[in-house]
Amino acid sequence: DTYVDAHTTANADGELRGQVVVGADVAATGPWLAELRGSNVVPVVLTSASGYAIVDVTDEGTLSYTVIVAGIGNVTSAQLRSG
Repeated sequence: DTYVDAHTTANADGELRGQVVVGADVAATGPWLAELRGSNVVPVVLTSASGYAIVDVTDEGTLSYTVIVAGIGNVTSAQLRSG
């Protein structure tokens, strides 16, 4: 499983998390989406923040991702993880 999470000073283990979803109609190189919510974090984080990530592979074979969040403060990192 591949997911994206966003960490904050208030939630160092992650405030938002979203599973990267690969649909049947999506090309093998993406783009793929992840909806970020506090309810996806383990344990669940109660937050009004939300967001999404777009994961893609460029024509040159480089993996890239963009994370867009709202209602969240003091973001310390956003990470793409597998496992």
